[in-house]
Amino acid sequence: MESSEADGPTDYATRINLEILAQLLAIRRHVLVLATILATTAILGLILFFVLLGNLPDSVPSRGY
Repeated sequence: MESSEADGPTDYATRINLEILAQLLAIRRHVLVLATILATTAILGLILFFVLLGNLPDSVPSRGY
């Protein structure tokens, strides 16, 4: 059963506030998932970069440092 303005302004306002809070929680969950995916991709990218960097042949002659 849906609330409407006929149920009284307080009930309607409470219903609207609950809907807004539910939407904000859903958005927060999505942001957390996206942030996790982004962080994981960045970390894996860095690992791959250093692994590839370590496998590159030495093109510059060593100076003995």
